[in-house]
Amino acid sequence: DPRVPPKPMPFNWGFPFSRTRGVAVVIVGANNLPNAYLSAALVSLAPPGGPYRKPPQFDASVHLVSALQPASDLRSPKWDTPPHVFRAEAFPGLADSDDDVFNLPHLALVIDVRCLSKPSAPGARAAEHQGWAVLPLFCGAGYVASGVHRLPLYLAQTGGEPSPALLEQIATEGARGVLAKARADRRVKLVEGASVDVAVLDELRAGEWDNGALPAPDVSALAEATGGKPDKYSNPRAFKPCQTLLSATVTEASLRAKFELALGFNGR
Repeated sequence: DPRVPPKPMPFNWGFPFSRTRGVAVVIVGANNLPNAYLSAALVSLAPPGGPYRKPPQFDASVHLVSALQPASDLRSPKWDTPPHVFRAEAFPGLADSDDDVFNLPHLALVIDVRCLSKPSAPGARAAEHQGWAVLPLFCGAGYVASGVHRLPLYLAQTGGEPSPALLEQIATEGARGVLAKARADRRVKLVEGASVDVAVLDELRAGEWDNGALPAPDVSALAEATGGKPDKYSNPRAFKPCQTLLSATVTEASLRAKFELALGFNGR
């Protein structure tokens, strides 16, 4: 019908992924975390899934987000960090070719939210699990799933964190189906009421959201995992602001140092 204008082509399908450009990632915030402590997000690509190997491996495929907005809620924190761009050697395969990435249609981003119950205590302390999420990085064969995604949080029944075997299965078969089966088999469980918001943008489109609010989050993965009840996992319940636990001795810098020590992270 000539009177009906054609639908615009979605930008996500405009240009295929390039590891030279890379993918910009922002961990926006979380909702209704189980523990009211200061939290950080360990972000990694899977494969390789470095933080979950034995021993853990921290390279360009891993990034730590720890700068909290002081006024945000302890149970629903917001992080105040610029986009982190995963590019080149962060992705599997040869650094000068995209072919190895195109052969991994289920390449995923793992967002692992941890917390410190005693950030002012001396020495190394374990970073406790709040929950982790998995975001498929591509929406098609080599096209970045640019957008804001609200994701369910999971905990493994054993050890809390995702196992290497689970991440390998996700890389082969895809996140949603694998996680649904893992829940049915009681290998993982949903963190009741909790979610995390992640913004992903092909670096070719860098700056697209700089001068305005982020688009509304895509809640399809959350709705699927929660039986069509994403609102239950999206609406923050007020507790206390992060600034109640930040002080002259617990600063942004000292908090990051504590998380790095707890995770064995070596600074990216």
